[in-house]
Amino acid sequence: MGPETVVGVCLERSVELVVALLGVLKAGGCYLPVDPALPPGRREFMLADAGAALLIDRVDGTSGPGGRLRRRAAASNAAYVIYTSGSTGRPKGVVVEHRCLVNLLRSEHGPGRIAQLTSIGFDVSLQEIFGALATGGTLVVFSRAEQLDLPALPALMELRGVDTVHLTPTVLHALDGTVKLDRVIAAGEELVVTEALLARLGKARLFNHYGPTETHVALTHAAERATGPVPIGRPIANTRAYVLDAFLEPVPAGVVGELYLGGAGVARGYLGRPGLTAERFVPDPFGGGRLYRTGDLVRFRDGDVLESSAAVTGR
Repeated sequence: MGPETVVGVCLERSVELVVALLGVLKAGGCYLPVDPALPPGRREFMLADAGAALLIDRVDGTSGPGGRLRRRAAASNAAYVIYTSGSTGRPKGVVVEHRCLVNLLRSEHGPGRIAQLTSIGFDVSLQEIFGALATGGTLVVFSRAEQLDLPALPALMELRGVDTVHLTPTVLHALDGTVKLDRVIAAGEELVVTEALLARLGKARLFNHYGPTETHVALTHAAERATGPVPIGRPIANTRAYVLDAFLEPVPAGVVGELYLGGAGVARGYLGRPGLTAERFVPDPFGGGRLYRTGDLVRFRDGDVLESSAAVTGR
């Protein structure tokens, strides 16, 4: 295994999963997360389409050679390939380089006891796993059955001392009782705060994260204790956000346009899809490099805060 070697990892959430991911990255490889719950045909497609050279589907715990591996991957090498859902056509493998992952981790909130609830097939799992380990925190791994038991989940998180959790707004609204947490990070869908949600959050701080797989988390917003749609936020460090018209010209503040993202978080592109990569990853006319066309309609409000057009329409 070495740089640009794609290694499939097909394991349930567990200590062994974390060991496998760290092992691939330490050896310089690029991991391809394959959720064991996916249909066999989907798993086989991903492994074949990505050209995976190896597959890790069990970790037996035996020791390998001793000693430390020398660094084998550069910032520009691929760290992981994550496939889109494929709901609008053939699934696409997004190639994300080490520099993108490092930039994301530098923007994390700091150490804590972070719940690992997300399938490795979704990029939020990177924030859970590496966000905990890279900041000196503790990763608290929940099984698939525990994750799906929403009525029992808040009490189970409290029992295990979790203080930070990443959840979709749908799951967040479905939880029973009050969560006893420090930080709740919503991602994956538009976040709308209700009175019931505020009561459920208790004293927890609420953050809204936005970012396609092609840029991972690019925007973040600390939500106020108020009801209504939550802005998608401001760019994280080393990220640029532009609201442009059809001619790639900036629109005035308050006017809706398409969101383009640039900077250190932009992925390499789609694996084996040069035409689609060129269509969605375009030259940056403002600062060099490339911009990712998100396809999302947004506007700037209050200076540099971005909100989605859905939030604008809902006012």
